[in-house]
Amino acid sequence: MNRQILIEPQELREMHRIQYERFIAAAKNSGGVIVYAPWGLGWLIKRNLRSHRFGLGKSTSARTFGHAGIDTVFSVGDPERDLAIAFITTDGPTPSGENTIRVRNRVTHFVLKVTV
Repeated sequence: MNRQILIEPQELREMHRIQYERFIAAAKNSGGVIVYAPWGLGWLIKRNLRSHRFGLGKSTSARTFGHAGIDTVFSVGDPERDLAIAFITTDGPTPSGENTIRVRNRVTHFVLKVTV
């Protein structure tokens, strides 16, 4: 397959670098509350999160990243599995935030299950 480079490697590394790393480390070291999530530039990096509201799921690797919109609109990329998911539904708003999280993580888990 012929691939074209759209983002230079150093730019891609910066996009995947945790932007609030020093604030997260300072909160951990002081025993304080960690108020920053592990955000890169534009998306959340899973790292050591077991699950997340963006649909990063429990079965994805630590390098997984993603972002979400309203309700069940989200995207996830897992470089270790060479996998990308974009999920968009026209179904109306879900009844609660917890249901949205459940749907997103179930979709991610299902895709991983059928592609492995």
